[in-house]
Amino acid sequence: MLADAPCPKHMIFGPCQGVQDDGACELSDRACPFLTGRVGLPVPVFPRREPVPAVDSRSLRELHTGPIVLAELPSDSSDAEEHRKTVDTLRGTVHGVLLGDAPWARVQLPAVLRVQQVTASGLRAFVGLNCRDRNRVALESELLGIAEAGAAGVLCLTGDHPAIGGRPDAAAVFDLDSTRLASLAAGRGMTVLVAESPRALARDDLARLEHKAAAGAEAVIINHGDEADVRDFAVRAKQKLPELIRIASVPVVVSPAGQRRIEHYFPGAVRSEGVSATAGVQAAIDLARRLLGSGLFDGIDLSAAAGPGEQRAVSEAIAEVCAAVAA
Repeated sequence: MLADAPCPKHMIFGPCQGVQDDGACELSDRACPFLTGRVGLPVPVFPRREPVPAVDSRSLRELHTGPIVLAELPSDSSDAEEHRKTVDTLRGTVHGVLLGDAPWARVQLPAVLRVQQVTASGLRAFVGLNCRDRNRVALESELLGIAEAGAAGVLCLTGDHPAIGGRPDAAAVFDLDSTRLASLAAGRGMTVLVAESPRALARDDLARLEHKAAAGAEAVIINHGDEADVRDFAVRAKQKLPELIRIASVPVVVSPAGQRRIEHYFPGAVRSEGVSATAGVQAAIDLARRLLGSGLFDGIDLSAAAGPGEQRAVSEAIAEVCAAVAA
């Protein structure tokens, strides 16, 4: 067993208990995508389809001449009208809205509906798709739907295991992983983003990110973590994959509920004793300016977790950070 290897499929930050000596996962007969390239396993074979016409999306580099500013829209609510109002708070403040997947709220409004609301507000929508809940057929249908709705791109994720989220009763699918999903989306002409968490990788390992870039990823969002680790990861990525757009996640923590949620999934990413909206906004502004000023990043992704009923307040805090960073 490769018991000391972290596996996002199984328990995110804990040891994997399901990888055999030959690198095969207990959940399938294919090599583990999270260990490929690290222990001598073969490079994954990406699914290929016949070329299809490109959707009407633009390269991230065409969005803005300066740093790219994305914001993850808090979208726990299943109320479509509440979601629309939350979208409106970010109008005119960011270059793109990332419609993610909240692990603590598995049942969310469909991605197609959220894309329609975002684009109707004049914002660009980037959709986070995960492989946890859907097989490859459902993922292909989702890609078709969000492209038709006007999505500017897709963030391809393997996804957190249901056991650690709000719906542990749900079955995990993982028919594909993020690398294969990236290949599928790129083959359809979509702008593809991927994500990496520095703490989940060995400090000298970029193999997984290299596979994602080869599959068609244009940008990587470097998830929350210790600032030194995030910078170190960006240095190595810039040296080895200079054409890959690097976007740093910046936590916007404005409530105790938001702090608890971010710390649960990214331990050590938020360091503060007391939490307030004023302090959280200023901390996010300071971090964003430091990271952008380092010359290591092409943009930032403002990521905030909202507690129950906090969606609009959190979005207003994100808009305040955007205004300050852009000034």
